[in-house]
Amino acid sequence: MAVKMLGDANQKWPTSAAILKLLAAAQIHTRNYDASASSLKSALEIDPEDAETHHLMGCAFRRTGRTDDLRQHFRIAHEINPQYPELP
Repeated sequence: MAVKMLGDANQKWPTSAAILKLLAAAQIHTRNYDASASSLKSALEIDPEDAETHHLMGCAFRRTGRTDDLRQHFRIAHEINPQYPELP
């Protein structure tokens, strides 16, 4: 239900990084990791310096076993905002 609603919101506001992050979090929750990574990639195209988006991307990649990618995004998140752990 949340994924559908957020997908509809993304259609209406396609340049909203905030909506894309929420959509990605809902996709992670429903174990749709590839869709989540796609939503997060779009969010990073809008706001490449958002630490939370990089952290969420790392979480999505962790679930799919993409170790090199997850490390890269966790590292970037930590560099932008040291409150995010390099590797949780």
